[in-house]
Amino acid sequence: MDRLKNIIFYFFFILILACSSEEGNNSVNDHDDIAMFDNFQESFKFEAISISPEDEVIANKAPKGMVFVKGGCFVLGNNYAQVDEAPEHEVCVDDFYLDKYEVTHFGGAPIVLNMLANAPKDQQKKLKRKVNVLTAGAPPPSIIFEKMDSLGFEVMHVYGLTETYGHILQCAWNDEWNSLEKNKKNEIKARQGVRYPNTEGAVVMDPKTMKPVPNDGKTMGEIMIRGNVVMKGYYKDKEATEKSMAGGWFHSGDLAVTNPDGYIKIQDRSKDIIISGGENISSIEIENTIAKHPSVSLAAVVAKPDEKWGETPCAFVELIKDKPATEKEIIDFCRETLAGFKLPKKVVFCDLPKTSTGKIQKFELRKKAKELN
Repeated sequence: MDRLKNIIFYFFFILILACSSEEGNNSVNDHDDIAMFDNFQESFKFEAISISPEDEVIANKAPKGMVFVKGGCFVLGNNYAQVDEAPEHEVCVDDFYLDKYEVTHFGGAPIVLNMLANAPKDQQKKLKRKVNVLTAGAPPPSIIFEKMDSLGFEVMHVYGLTETYGHILQCAWNDEWNSLEKNKKNEIKARQGVRYPNTEGAVVMDPKTMKPVPNDGKTMGEIMIRGNVVMKGYYKDKEATEKSMAGGWFHSGDLAVTNPDGYIKIQDRSKDIIISGGENISSIEIENTIAKHPSVSLAAVVAKPDEKWGETPCAFVELIKDKPATEKEIIDFCRETLAGFKLPKKVVFCDLPKTSTGKIQKFELRKKAKELN
């Protein structure tokens, strides 16, 4: 019966993953993937996510339609709390009933953590107990880890795709990092990390040579994955399937580097890289910088067509309520840490378009950036 419950839950989990993609997803998974993830959950649910038997593990349907699961990737306990209606005010800790039900673990995309971290000060409060958080769905800016830590959350970053039936990398923490200064810790936490034991291979490779890139934290390649967790293919799309599986590895489309310690760090999606005057610019690097501005809630950077340079960075910024900022202030803030050619040439303040699960729809922003010309 428990296994049947898991299979039913995984079905809806994959449905959620597919719907969370920018433009949908038609990947096909089979019973091998379910069995592999089921076995992984049973073997590693305590060790990998630091869940102890005495923990109360609670799942809930969170405000604004976001789905959360306490206890790592999936429901690992019998108790859960459900929030049926979104609050009228800005989302804050109380809306998740974390203290009321003594929640110990939950999962949410960076957009949800951002809601909690940037709630109005009069609605923020430090938790009565530490809450372990699993975050995935988009590369989180390093500043979000600092903000969540100040509220009493311990955040672990994981990485996966619909095509890999969920998470295949985790930024597993090493004790020797405890003595590092705060900013360095947050930078490490923003990495995608190392592979889960149930994944045969997750390697950053040169997509042309299919050879692993050096572990120097600089040489960019594409994250390639293989193993039983990888999908069977795209539904009724042989051409897309063969292209994504070229060379015997699944091509994720995520461009990344491998650090000397073996931890993978995404630099950008291949379609999001900005090529300006022959230089590759990571939109994620610019977004992380803008997100550190005290007035910024969310930031998304896309390529804007430019007659001289081909493309230039265009930033779309969502501000924190009652914390105004100007285009010049944002650009000057970026100038403090970014090279001149990486600076956004245009900053647009607006509400960012998002999917039902909170992923920013960059394809909509690309359309807007073209219209700015």
